[in-house]
Amino acid sequence: MNTNTAFNAIIARSGKTKANISRELGKNPNYINTHITNARKSLNTTTLAAVANVCNYDLLLRNRTTGDEIVIDPPE
Repeated sequence: MNTNTAFNAIIARSGKTKANISRELGKNPNYINTHITNARKSLNTTTLAAVANVCNYDLLLRNRTTGDEIVIDPPE
């Protein structure tokens, strides 16, 4: 699953609109549409963690061998 597909999934599962998530991030209502769902845009880890957090998800790295997990904290 690519990044945009994953974030579209968590946005849909959150029950929030893209405009509401944008506002919760302190951005204009079109932020998600123009920056997250556009496949040509690259997002930094901080932005990815912020969107995940607003949708009640964690952004994490998981070791496939050991199962060890590292959560990437959203910005404060």
